[in-house]
Amino acid sequence: MTTNVNSNKFRDDSILNRLASFLYHEGGLIVTQVKQIKDRVFKVWTNEGESLILKGKPSLTGLVQQWDFFQEIESAFICKFTPFPNGKRMLHGLGFYWVITPFIEGEQMCFDKPEDRHDVLEVLKLFHKDAEGIELPNPILRQPLYARWNGRIEKLEKMRPLMQQLGYHAFYKDLLYMTHHKLNRFKAIDWHLFEADAVEKLKWIHGDVASHNFIRGINGKVYMIDFDLLSLSPPIYEYIQLGQRFLPSLTWDVSSLMSYCIWEDEQMIQTWLLGITVPSDLIRDLWYFINGNRNVKEIDSYLDRLTNSWYHRLEFVEHVEEMLR
Repeated sequence: MTTNVNSNKFRDDSILNRLASFLYHEGGLIVTQVKQIKDRVFKVWTNEGESLILKGKPSLTGLVQQWDFFQEIESAFICKFTPFPNGKRMLHGLGFYWVITPFIEGEQMCFDKPEDRHDVLEVLKLFHKDAEGIELPNPILRQPLYARWNGRIEKLEKMRPLMQQLGYHAFYKDLLYMTHHKLNRFKAIDWHLFEADAVEKLKWIHGDVASHNFIRGINGKVYMIDFDLLSLSPPIYEYIQLGQRFLPSLTWDVSSLMSYCIWEDEQMIQTWLLGITVPSDLIRDLWYFINGNRNVKEIDSYLDRLTNSWYHRLEFVEHVEEMLR
């Protein structure tokens, strides 16, 4: 049994052996090898030569919804849960609820590659089309995007002392000002109408359109994985976040970004562009970096790179403002 351990919960071979024993006795799954990918996520090999992804969650709520959703949607590019050999959909033990999915042999998508950006956008559009209208009991409703972005401001304010200590107070002030300014304009849109429409028409979103949640299989097909944030929400949220993730690879060029716009309605285009100007993605990435066991030198170097790219972002925002006038 091999290990690649970075979790306090599953730190040594004895715990991993307990996990393998648990999977056999509770799920009928015979595991020959276990490799930890991240906290409570493992790649396991079975006695039949199959590779699976095993995930443990502290709560049943999201897992039940995902199972119900996967049973309703018909799509060839979604990586769904699969039952354990004894027929159980989920196992409970070692403090968590466990599910398995097939392991997709392939590579994570890279937004630096034009073909990957194109294919991810096309798959996302197909997903929204296939998912619309699926009715589930007690669907999970997440906060509107602007409300979640308010939480990003709170995270930024918590990072202020460190940024000041490292000499990035001016950058902090600029980032805080732009976030407040753009978010206030974004919040002024009647998002209640968008949210009500999503609930009424049963519009589902994946919830995290990061490149690592799209895999190009060895067969060339693109698959979506990790539906932990699945919810009834306006699909425009995902296209805003996808645009934010594409921009650095597009050298912050508005014209290049517009080639990924899926709307013809002027108001929808303006809403999409306005959302992309909110620097919520920068705060998210900075927060995860700082809280990722980095030393001060690494954080200083990261902040230096952000300040250099900040000027490109400012130019992008100015061009968008010209388009919105």
